[in-house]
Amino acid sequence: MQNKLSAALQNTSDYKLENAKTDAAISEAETEYAMNGELHNARSAFAFLKRKYFNHTYNI
Repeated sequence: MQNKLSAALQNTSDYKLENAKTDAAISEAETEYAMNGELHNARSAFAFLKRKYFNHTYNI
């Protein structure tokens, strides 16, 4: 039972960390836009941000 609880807590912590990273990436993107006013292709910009912040390969 304790192992299941520990695993559940770890998964929750991992989820919160991923959400915090996503929020930080969005905030940085909004700040960059406010500074230079450039709009980017959302698909390529999102792929770039995921590579930059999460170092994962995603098929978008």
